[in-house]
Order: sequence, then structure tokens, then C-alpha cells
Amino acid sequence: MYFIRRRAPRRMDIGRNAWKQALYGVSKASVGQARAEKHESARNVAKRWDETEPCKESGAPRLRLSALPNLGSLLTKLAQMLRIVSFKRLVLPLAQARCYSQAVQGTPSAQHAPMAVQYPYFIPRNSRGSIPVYTDVRNAGGRFLILIRNVEGDVNALARDIRKSLLPPDAPEGQRLHVQVKSSKHLIVTGCRSKQRVVEWLQQKGF
Repeated sequence: MYFIRRRAPRRMDIGRNAWKQALYGVSKASVGQARAEKHESARNVAKRWDETEPCKESGAPRLRLSALPNLGSLLTKLAQMLRIVSFKRLVLPLAQARCYSQAVQGTPSAQHAPMAVQYPYFIPRNSRGSIPVYTDVRNAGGRFLILIRNVEGDVNALARDIRKSLLPPDAPEGQRLHVQVKSSKHLIVTGCRSKQRVVEWLQQKGF
């Protein structure tokens, strides 16, 4: 059995549509019908997407595109609201703030606060933030010394105040209390075996 191959017509002999019909066996009407079917299928897809049927995967309703408002006006209103909120956040704290002088004048405790007593001596705290008061036990506990180091100012005035007010005058330890100045900036207290009492006494004076 033999097949005879049909010779393709030359385009110069016939017209454009007739040449396509002779070459592919498709008429002009069938080409237009195929195009119409293609556009109709595209419209059907868009229509199905616009419907509010639930999604098969998640069950959530689909977004209806035709029900959306104007996106441009919505974004403009949102930007205006953000500007108003940011302006209030910047302006309101400045309007409610008070300067330091007004805050001090309006506080009654600042007006009636007692003035600190000025002493001719000063005891700075050490690097750990505590008052430099130490103990020194000698002779197997037979001699108990309390050391106050790094005194600034009049060391002799501090020694006199310790003798007068560290211990009550009727206490038995008060009669044995002795304060000695060493190296013009340290004090050695004997006769008192309580370091904590010396620390509390200095704290009451504001050191």
C-alpha cells in the first residue's frame, strides 16, 4: 500500500486564508470558533474565582474581588491615621513634661529637707562601697583594735567626737575607750570590741 504525499501549495498562488486552509485543513470559521472558546474559558475561570465558595483545601471562604473597596483611598486614609498617631506620640509627652526647677519647687519634701551637717572631717568609702573600718586582734585575743582608715580633714576632731559620743558615759567600756591618731589619716580605737557599733555611729553622721 502506497501513500501519496500531498504537495503543499505555494502561498503566492492562493490567498492567506485559503493557503492556511489548504495547508492545515482548518477553515476560517473553525479558527474564530477556537478563539471564542478560549476567551469563554478564561471568563469562566475568573467568574469561578470571584465566587464566595469555600476553598477545598482549608475550608475558608474565598476572597470576593468585586466586593473590595477602592484600594487607593483605603491606603490614603491609613497613612493619614498613622501620621496623626505618630504626631500625638511626639507632642503629648513634651506638653506634659515639666522642667527640673518646676519639679523641685512643687515637691514639699524638697523645700523642707533638712540641711546636711558639715563636719571638719570626711571618711570616703572604699572600692566595695563600705566604710573603711577594720579590726585587728593581737596577743591571741588579748588586745582588740578597731582601725578607721583614710580619714580626710581634721582627724583630731573625729577622735574627740568618738570619745564623747561613741559610747554612753555611764557604760563600763566608756571609761576604757581610747582613740589614737596614726599617720595623720588613720585612727586606732581601743576599749570597744564592737566594730559594728563604730560603723553605725559613722553612718548616723552621714558617712
